[in-house]
Amino acid sequence: MTDLDLSALPELRRHLTIVHHLPGRIRLRFGSALWGRAAGVDRSSLQRLLDALEGIQDVRLNAAVASIVIRYDPEKIDPRDWETLVSGDTASAGELMDRWLARYGHLLGNTQREKEFSDERTR
Repeated sequence: MTDLDLSALPELRRHLTIVHHLPGRIRLRFGSALWGRAAGVDRSSLQRLLDALEGIQDVRLNAAVASIVIRYDPEKIDPRDWETLVSGDTASAGELMDRWLARYGHLLGNTQREKEFSDERTR
């Protein structure tokens, strides 16, 4: 298994589709390109990140239909953030990921993106 590498997110997010979204619950479907890459991800790293995100209440992966359901507290995670992350413009999604990674990146271990942020902070 490989470490969770968020630097690939800008490319991979185009393979995500919001199937259903109500404040507090979102279902995402993975395209085949993303689903294939997900097989090599260290799921314990992904689980650590999701468990630590303030406001995430439950995460259920359904491999049979290549989807994930995330229950979250809309008071802690703005529902619009999901829309931005999945289908927003690249700059806005990048800014959101930067904020999330700055807050929770230490939970991922030594990813390339985390190293880049660390380097930027020390300059």
